[in-house]
Amino acid sequence: MLEKEEKTKVSLKKEDKKQRLLDAAYHLFVEKGFRDTTIQNIVDYAGVAKGTFYLYFKDRYDIQEHVIAAQAYQLFQHAIEAIAIQCPDRFEDRVIMAVDHIIDELMENRDLLHLIRKNLSAGLFEPKLVRLLEVQNSEFIKVFEQDCKASNIPISNPQLMLFMIIELAGSSCYNCILHGQPMDIMEYKPYLYKAIKAILHMEEL
Repeated sequence: MLEKEEKTKVSLKKEDKKQRLLDAAYHLFVEKGFRDTTIQNIVDYAGVAKGTFYLYFKDRYDIQEHVIAAQAYQLFQHAIEAIAIQCPDRFEDRVIMAVDHIIDELMENRDLLHLIRKNLSAGLFEPKLVRLLEVQNSEFIKVFEQDCKASNIPISNPQLMLFMIIELAGSSCYNCILHGQPMDIMEYKPYLYKAIKAILHMEEL
């Protein structure tokens, strides 16, 4: 019993160090930018030894990918929570609400958008990143797939369709929010949502 408790404490301590490194990397990437952040900066901010960094990550690029996955998870999780509260009746309205919620969060946190750039879908579909948050991120995909089945819309490959929607929203909104190109994000939203509805119904044609 004591041995089991000791192993649990060690495991929790390891997870705490890993999380501190992730939190430190996120803070520094946002504050200084990825290019100007060194591994030494990260471990100093996290308060751990440099060798500890390499127990969890290969290099700066590896921890950057982990940070993107973690932040993307938060966005998707918040979208699920918003849908659960308001619960629109129609499937396509729930999809639009999820995308709208994610866009609004990125509008409010442009530093996060700079970090994620156009890689929003990576948190759900990039194999290496999905392994980091496999259980959590599969929840968003699972909700989408369940809604697909419950709707009367013919969708042969729900995951591919979700990928298309997230890629479209993530890449185009990056330019609209940060650069106002081709137009302001609020002007762009109606066009984006029409395009998403068209994607959802494309197999009816």
